[in-house]
Amino acid sequence: MTHTESPDELSAFLQHVRTYAEDAFPDARIVPQALENGPAVGDPIQLRLSGKDLHTLYALRDRIVAGIGPVEGLYGLRDSWGAWIKQVEIDPDPVRAARLGLNTETIAESLSLQFTGMQATAYREEDQSIPVILRAQDDFREHPERLKDVPIFSGSVGFVPLGQVADVGVEFQPGSILRENTVRTMTIKGRVRGRFSSDALADIQPIVADMMRADDWPAGYRIEYGGEAEESSKSQSNLAAVMPIAMALLSLILIVQFNSIRRFGIIMLTIPPMLIGVVPGLLLTGSTFGFMTLLGMIALLGIIVNNAILLIDEINAQLGESMPLTDAIVTACRSRLRPILLTTCTTVIGLLPLAISGGGMWSSMAFAMIFGLSFATALTLLLCPALFYLLFRRTYPEN
Repeated sequence: MTHTESPDELSAFLQHVRTYAEDAFPDARIVPQALENGPAVGDPIQLRLSGKDLHTLYALRDRIVAGIGPVEGLYGLRDSWGAWIKQVEIDPDPVRAARLGLNTETIAESLSLQFTGMQATAYREEDQSIPVILRAQDDFREHPERLKDVPIFSGSVGFVPLGQVADVGVEFQPGSILRENTVRTMTIKGRVRGRFSSDALADIQPIVADMMRADDWPAGYRIEYGGEAEESSKSQSNLAAVMPIAMALLSLILIVQFNSIRRFGIIMLTIPPMLIGVVPGLLLTGSTFGFMTLLGMIALLGIIVNNAILLIDEINAQLGESMPLTDAIVTACRSRLRPILLTTCTTVIGLLPLAISGGGMWSSMAFAMIFGLSFATALTLLLCPALFYLLFRRTYPEN
């Protein structure tokens, strides 16, 4: 058993296992991967190829794999239908079956009895009921060449061998034929190493688009993208659907609390500057902007709004004591400086362990909150009083 201490060690270990598997087991498909956080995506690169004809789908699959195979970092291309396997094909002849008083349903029931079995009765032992299954011996199931001799019950002539009423053969067919919305759909899957899957997908999409625009691309065959891109799009869409409701509730609460549109506007204007701190923080730490980073920014929004509320509420309290506007702003800033800074410091310190050892998923969220909160706090202490003075200097003139 091997234990890794950091994401870099884990990546090196996965690469070692991958290289060893390719050398030692070239005919096997071995995919070492780290434990996934969040929804199980599987292979990050997925292209869903849909159409009617089986052989056309396989021809297009080979064409797509050959086209996107040279993309940097892309490896392990395969399809979701799996390898072709040997299967027994039974084709009933309705003419021969009708002569013996049989039909397709009767033949299917006889084959089910021989191979799957039928419950004849149930054996009861105390409070347990054990089904008794009637099924043929292992001989027919273990020797496919004897399928022609499987007895089919006919009411007119008794039992007849299957070979008299059906054509029995063995042929290679896909391991599974999957459908989506009743249409045959083959998913071409791949993994990425050495770069982000989004970058690899950005290189793949133009190649596939050129293929679909070609004159020899068959009509009625389409391609959709899945994998990480689809899951991320779904998550962001679900989040975007409820964001207007959340912002509307936040706005309503702030307007009711302060009974002032201008005070509400000051609080909302302190939110956009947090992006000024988030972007450099992600660039400096090499973090990615993903779904978890977006969640961190939403959480950061609440903290910044809270700081602005504390500051404006204190200014209102000072103005309520008939203090001049400038003195009220300065006094409120001095009074709330320590609580706001201490809250920011404790939040940043609490996020440091997550940023350092949180992995690719949690560290980006933590870094976004740390840098965004640090910059936004300093800016809120400057921007909020300045905006308050500019908007209320006529309402609260200096004495």
